Amino acid sequence: MTSAMKKTCGGKTTCPIQNGLLSLALLLCTVPLFSWFQAQVSRPIAIIRSNIISSSIEEGRWAQERWHEYKETVYTSLKSKPPKSDKTVTFLDAPWSNLLEKVQGECNLDKTISDIFRNTTFNNAAALIKDRKYTSLLPGLRRIGVKYVFTPSCGKKDRYEDIEIIPLLFPLPHLTGMVPSPEARKGILYSFVGAQTHPIRQKIAKLLQYDDVIIKIRSEWFRPTEEKELIQQRHEYLDIMSRSRFSLCPRGDVPLTYRITESLYAGAIPVIIADDLTLPPGIDWSECVIQVKEQDIESIDKVIRAICPSREKSMYKACLELACKLKRDQAFFIRTFFEEKSARD
Repeated sequence: MTSAMKKTCGGKTTCPIQNGLLSLALLLCTVPLFSWFQAQVSRPIAIIRSNIISSSIEEGRWAQERWHEYKETVYTSLKSKPPKSDKTVTFLDAPWSNLLEKVQGECNLDKTISDIFRNTTFNNAAALIKDRKYTSLLPGLRRIGVKYVFTPSCGKKDRYEDIEIIPLLFPLPHLTGMVPSPEARKGILYSFVGAQTHPIRQKIAKLLQYDDVIIKIRSEWFRPTEEKELIQQRHEYLDIMSRSRFSLCPRGDVPLTYRITESLYAGAIPVIIADDLTLPPGIDWSECVIQVKEQDIESIDKVIRAICPSREKSMYKACLELACKLKRDQAFFIRTFFEEKSARD
């Protein structure tokens, strides 16, 4: 490995690619990839006020593939209908999850990010990052000019110098086939089917259950060894949510959960239980979701039953309208953010 790939950090000589990760090293350091990025950087992209720089490296794994699919859809949408903004926004894309997994140490991450983008400093750049450890990337991203990070993994207190961190509701449902049942078939008042990925979900498991309520806690989330069992779990999840009038959406590993999007698509009014959650801008969320503090979880049945029929009908309609917006425009939240920011500025 050449001396150009080494960097001194804290008095020690380190390398941006460690642990014998030859395949990643070759991907990041070969001339073809650098030439590809150089061509992208120097080429005007037809988004009018936006440029897209996109890595061809796949992040792998099913969830990451869905995220990659979402990002590509967003870029296509922004190309066809750029945000109404007075500033150019350059979206930078790379295999962020792979970098976090393969490259050890902040100094190495910073160096690798700079190498990937040919040591170019961008003006008014943005990035879409799903990984819950995304904060480790922020120093390196700031050095290359990233001003905005859109992520479904942020909490209310996430900050880093002058980078603006914007919550992003992942608008592709975690499972395909999520459609609302007719109102006449919505015989479940509220439901929750999920794994115990956070203490608040353990409290949900202890709630009193009624005839019109379904709560099922699983030890794992869609990871059975038998394909038949996996199909049964997915069918059950889809069926219960589509027949529910309200859907409990507690936080999991991160505050923002796929379940919110799935609930909207199913016409089940989301009941969000995540104190650290900030919802994306551009929507009057009070029209289509209910938010309950984690400490008030035991009163959730009373809260739901106190909602009058007229308000429930209005919220149900608002859920379906928002779901339609997200289906039509995958970049809705990103576009809205930049348009609202431009109007304020």
